[in-house]
Amino acid sequence: MFLVKDTIEQRDELIKSLEDLDTAVAVVIAAAHFEWTLRRCILALGTNPTKEIKDEEGALYKCCGLDGYKDAWKEEVKNQTGENLAEVVSSWEEVRKAFELRNRLVHGSGGSTGKEYGRDRIDVLLKSARELTDYAEKHGKKIYGNNIVRKEKRE
Repeated sequence: MFLVKDTIEQRDELIKSLEDLDTAVAVVIAAAHFEWTLRRCILALGTNPTKEIKDEEGALYKCCGLDGYKDAWKEEVKNQTGENLAEVVSSWEEVRKAFELRNRLVHGSGGSTGKEYGRDRIDVLLKSARELTDYAEKHGKKIYGNNIVRKEKRE
């Protein structure tokens, strides 16, 4: 669906174009976009070499769920930037609600969503992905358009 070379604007536009077609699908894709952005931020801003972050002992190995990402952020990024994930993402509790909806849709405990409720969740996910992207750029890191490779541990 997305490529690394895609810009955040292209991703936002695609997700927004899906809202009227199928709001539930747009929610799931917006959640995937947010999660991808978050993982890329952890890789770009992290302390350890990117290979280690992804390896069996690394912070992102088998990382899933928002609490898992908060832990990975704390382990890798907080030492570099001084801020917790919930401080960077201004609507963290709303992101949680969006992921609850995403989980219901993906795991089959809820088959659909109302357009307005779904759109609200999509908007918070897009806004939060933008905040993460801006945060990485503020720290001199681009997360779109290139591979993220760091071979040495940061001090």
